[in-house]
Amino acid sequence: MKKLIAATMVLSLLMGCMAGYMPSIPIETPKIDADDAPDPSRQPVVLEKVTPNGLVLRLLELENGKDPAGNVILSPLSIEMALAMAANGAAGEAAGAMETLLGLTPEQLNGLLGPYMAREDNTLSMANSMWFNGSMEPLVREEFKNSLREVYAAGEGRFTPGSQADADTINSWVKEKTHGKIDSIITPDGLTGDTLALLINALYFNGKWAEPFEEWQVSEEVFHAPDGEQKAGFMTAWLGSYFETDWGIGFAKDYEDGYEFIALLPKAEGAVNLGELDMDGFLASRTGAYDVNIKIPKFELEYSTSLVETLTGLGLGSLFEDNALDAMLTDEAQAGDWEAHVSDVIHKTYMKITRRAPKRPPSRQ
Repeated sequence: MKKLIAATMVLSLLMGCMAGYMPSIPIETPKIDADDAPDPSRQPVVLEKVTPNGLVLRLLELENGKDPAGNVILSPLSIEMALAMAANGAAGEAAGAMETLLGLTPEQLNGLLGPYMAREDNTLSMANSMWFNGSMEPLVREEFKNSLREVYAAGEGRFTPGSQADADTINSWVKEKTHGKIDSIITPDGLTGDTLALLINALYFNGKWAEPFEEWQVSEEVFHAPDGEQKAGFMTAWLGSYFETDWGIGFAKDYEDGYEFIALLPKAEGAVNLGELDMDGFLASRTGAYDVNIKIPKFELEYSTSLVETLTGLGLGSLFEDNALDAMLTDEAQAGDWEAHVSDVIHKTYMKITRRAPKRPPSRQ
């Protein structure tokens, strides 16, 4: 009889006060009677390689489909980082699915994403950690832990199932890495007896405009939200970086440290099909031939979700099935009929955008 153990991937993202804005866009979805709706976890998904920008759109499309009238804030980089860590322990169908979708082996993912951990600018910082069930840690292959230590600079800790103190310790780590903006991501109930490990990625993006908005550039205007009109403070400026395709228009505004804020506005009114957007073509349409008057609303949002359904829709449902992470287990554990899989992927985000950045925290040595 198989002995089941699970790993949970927990993602926390703070997109700082000058972070990108993703407005609520209603997505076109077929209308199906609730009684006839298929179970998405049991529907076959055709796996195919996606470009990085294609992955962004598919994640947004699938996640927004859960609540078409709501806001969605995702970090594809944070999600890909967590998937890459898990890929180091993936086996069988799950390993093949990730390689097909992302177009990279675990070794190639490590080579691509590892350098992010060595970044030294003041805008983007990332942190990873792995937390093991103390009684089950001997089941974990040392090579798996070494890969996460060496490539992803992952910190390490242990927990006792159901422990409030250990949940507090994990939450304190997340709070520290997001500079207090996300203070809780796990509860003692999430530290179950069959939870082998938590793999956590925390991304902190605190973008500072290269040219901040001044007070005279902010005015109160009407924001047209899906649930009705509301007043909002809009920041206005003239820029010289413009995008346009048949799908929509957009602009880019510079942050410090070489980053950009890129906003997209579809030309179609009402429901928008993100599947019709060629993101690579859209970005290639950039021109400096126009002076563009832009308006960005000030806002503050939080978002929390489980990505199981979304990742299953991408074709990674095998991650949540038996034996998906068996490669992270020792030979002895596998011989003893233990198996490991991903039980949940928790993604929690906070985003705030204002006319200029607050004082940054001291640089870490």
